[in-house]
Amino acid sequence: RDLHSFPTRRSSDLDTTFHLDTYTKGFLAVGNELRYAPTAGTKGDLIGQSVYDPETRSWRWKVELNHTTNDLPHGMRAVVQYQNFSDFNFFRDFERDFDTNTQRFIDSRAFLTGNWGPHLVNLLLEDRETFANQVNDTILQRRLPELQYRLRSTQIAKSPFYLELASTASYFDVSKPNSYQGQYGRFDLFPQLTLPVKTFPWLNLSLTGGERLTWYGDTLNQTQTAFTGNSLTRTFPFGSAQIIGPSFSRIFNLHLGDLGKFKHIIEPRFTYTYQGDISNEVQQQVPRFDEIDPQRSANSGRVALDNRLLGKPDTENGVAREVLFFELARNYSFDKTRPLQTSINGLVTTSAGPLEALLRFNPTQKISLTVTASYDTLFRGISATGLTGSWGFGPGDSVSATWYTSALPE
Repeated sequence: RDLHSFPTRRSSDLDTTFHLDTYTKGFLAVGNELRYAPTAGTKGDLIGQSVYDPETRSWRWKVELNHTTNDLPHGMRAVVQYQNFSDFNFFRDFERDFDTNTQRFIDSRAFLTGNWGPHLVNLLLEDRETFANQVNDTILQRRLPELQYRLRSTQIAKSPFYLELASTASYFDVSKPNSYQGQYGRFDLFPQLTLPVKTFPWLNLSLTGGERLTWYGDTLNQTQTAFTGNSLTRTFPFGSAQIIGPSFSRIFNLHLGDLGKFKHIIEPRFTYTYQGDISNEVQQQVPRFDEIDPQRSANSGRVALDNRLLGKPDTENGVAREVLFFELARNYSFDKTRPLQTSINGLVTTSAGPLEALLRFNPTQKISLTVTASYDTLFRGISATGLTGSWGFGPGDSVSATWYTSALPE
């Protein structure tokens, strides 16, 4: 096919390009791309294309809008990303970009956000259409809108406590094929209080506790196929503890490549997580929209031994970077009903998880190699491995490949 572009106007703030695409088998496409930048902090582009399909004797089309404004009052920022197509197969038939050509969903969103110190406020509108197994089966999920407020970890006056808060007020519109559809509201509030315990310089201890409250304006029936019209309030406690150390480190003066100094750090880590009981009866009533909805009880710990090697250029303003990282870890469940290793028939279980190893090697800033492995201690065999290599070859450009295995040692 041939591409013919006709710029009609070019200036510092606006230009537009009309284009004509000719395909084999009688397909013809016309389109326009409008680019604008009225202020130093505002820019955008509007793309429209229409293709005549001789097989159906109809016009098929697409519309895309990308807009960003970074110079709103009080340091606020606005972004609009909108796309729409006449039919599901449009981007399969006519798009040249591989990512667009193979996508399974259409996602449009607009948000207005502001960040003031530890406070973050975000107003979000979103329309997401996901294509299921059949072309005509689509899952529609819309936020109309969602208001988010987050408070980053902030010390409370002169007390030793730090407060962190995540909250959302949302109104959803959902339609799932052969399932439920309708509109409902949701309010989620998740405050957490953290107490750092100062002991020794080489030992870090922190304790966190909180309560999560989620209110649903509507709930699902037992078969999860329709809304009931009844509201639901779900609450559960949350707690965690983290111990890092004792840490040991040593500095080596060794010239390798562009690095002239290395620091080796060894530190054990222990993390404990508790999330209160959430009954299956309650969870069956909760409509699923995002990561807030599917919650489960937790009572587990993780023990890890980390080895980290940092390298720094032998220059005055050199910045240290991670060269090598190796971690050996294991999870433990303190809930007898949730074992972490189980035989196929479920008769043999253990509360200890498999041994997990992770090795990450970054010989340069552009090359990275990661190796992972899990060892099943219940049946003494490797249960999973992974190998990932990546290479960055330009600003924002990279290529990576992953190879992995999965096995049942039993």
